[in-house]
Amino acid sequence: MKILYATQATGNGHMIRALELIPLFKKYADVDIFVSGSQCQIKLPFEVDITKYGLSFIPGPAGGISYSKTLKSLRMIQLFQDIRSLKIEDYDLLVNDFEPISSWAAKLKGVKSIGLSHQASFNSEKTPRPRNRNLAQEMIIRHYAPTSDYKGFHYMPYDDKIETPIICRDIRQLNCENRREVCVYLPAYNIDYLTYHFERVLSHKWNIFSPKVKESRSYGNIVINPVSRKEWLSSFARSEALLMGAGFEGPSEAIHHGKKLMVIPMKKQYEQQCNAIALQKLGVNVQGEIGYYFYERLNAWLRNSHVIQYNYPDNSEGIVKEALCRV
Repeated sequence: MKILYATQATGNGHMIRALELIPLFKKYADVDIFVSGSQCQIKLPFEVDITKYGLSFIPGPAGGISYSKTLKSLRMIQLFQDIRSLKIEDYDLLVNDFEPISSWAAKLKGVKSIGLSHQASFNSEKTPRPRNRNLAQEMIIRHYAPTSDYKGFHYMPYDDKIETPIICRDIRQLNCENRREVCVYLPAYNIDYLTYHFERVLSHKWNIFSPKVKESRSYGNIVINPVSRKEWLSSFARSEALLMGAGFEGPSEAIHHGKKLMVIPMKKQYEQQCNAIALQKLGVNVQGEIGYYFYERLNAWLRNSHVIQYNYPDNSEGIVKEALCRV
């Protein structure tokens, strides 16, 4: 059996899931790897067979998406050419983690495909959403990377085709502490904007991870680090709390280990707005934005002993075997 495992490099979550799933698929089949996109700091430790420019959303400096930069980055003619030229018919099955080129190639050429992604959970009406849905964004999520079948991932199994998160082995095996440290990943915010607030909360050390820096630097109670999986795992294990966007993998890992968690969804990013609703229902501290007196909310959050913890089971092998049964 020959499989194309396709994922996108827009955000780190897709790559983190690939780290866990690709070795399992390789146990049972001949697997080629396809990666598109350009907004990821995590590299796969496997040989990537096909890389494409793809589509990427570019973050702005104040917590949202820069639509002007995103539009400038689009290469639509190249996208259509990549879809037409991909020899997807050479594969028995496409396993797709929200990657558009391979999914549309499979759809156009009638190749079986299964979506294994967080975004696939939005095929269910039971997945949490804001009261006022953004119908245009709903259409984009559902048709961005269409597949003939799917298995979605979310914080809770809201429906039959939704599984709890895949927690990577390196996160599962961490020996966690609860030092007075906070692990921070908010790439959509300017670093100076963040440090203005963190330097006023002296009760904790703040470890900021940013794709915008090349070398670590520190002053006072703040350390600014480039994105590194090794350093992130070390900071995650030590930290009492995590402050991040309302993505999927990061909050899931924090919930799994029972870390204090605050999330700030990216502005005008519908998927993160939906995630924020789901997290809020679980009891996670959700903030709409960083205002002038944000440091006061940080102090109150860190003084609060309330944490949310779910010991997510490891269902990865079962999910892989079920996907292979689609062929």
